[in-house]
Amino acid sequence: MFAIQHNADSYPSMVSSQAFGVSLLSENQSETARRFALKGRDKTAQTTFDSGVTLQVPLIPNSLAQIECLTNQIVLSGDHAIVIGMVETVRIFEGEPLLYFARRYGGFRPLSN
Repeated sequence: MFAIQHNADSYPSMVSSQAFGVSLLSENQSETARRFALKGRDKTAQTTFDSGVTLQVPLIPNSLAQIECLTNQIVLSGDHAIVIGMVETVRIFEGEPLLYFARRYGGFRPLSN
């Protein structure tokens, strides 16, 4: 599932789509995360996408995981729509996840015992 603001540029296409892709970014993809966090429609113009194997949805290349979902339900809540999907296909790749906390990107490091 994901939540999207009603005034987001991609709102109309995201809530009307019958399928969507989710890409979990790897530790070295902070520039991709920054680009997609910006407002505006041109962020996808600068990106090359993989295509899903089952649903043909756009996915970020070299991501840690690629998930293909069929849109199952849309719940309106305040100024957001919550889009719930049924997972059809998952592909997982080697690497570490990109994390975001306190306005900074970073990676996961296990605590020493």
